[in-house]
Amino acid sequence: MIIRNESTGTLQGLNSILSEVTANDNVQGIIILAANNAEFVPAGIDPILESIAKPLIGGIFTSIIFNDEVLDCGVIVAGLTRELKTVVVPGLSDPGKDFDYVINNMEDNLVDEKAETMFVLVDGYSKQVSRLLESLFNSFGVNLNFLGGG
Repeated sequence: MIIRNESTGTLQGLNSILSEVTANDNVQGIIILAANNAEFVPAGIDPILESIAKPLIGGIFTSIIFNDEVLDCGVIVAGLTRELKTVVVPGLSDPGKDFDYVINNMEDNLVDEKAETMFVLVDGYSKQVSRLLESLFNSFGVNLNFLGGG
């Protein structure tokens, strides 16, 4: 895994470390974690993200932690050397959503036999996050490590 930190929170800074990470032929997927005080708005960041040909996940958080330091501004980009599968689960505020059904029907797309870890990034304002997490644990139990945020 390749991990880079950029502390200015500018689009130019993000683009610079993304270019460095994506240029590595061993990188198969990208994780982007940005602090809320970065200057990332859809009009500026969308073209950058859309230009990345590798699968990516990420989010914007109140703060991020890098090398034991809490950052209120900036971004962390991690280049994964293993395949990254991404899945969007809609309806995280729908009280009638059957997450067990959704996960069981997407299970083949969620993990493969080599998977050891699942990243779960959710909209922190969604009202049914705990039900989703419960369904994930019901489906995968202790067979996977779970990391995430929202």
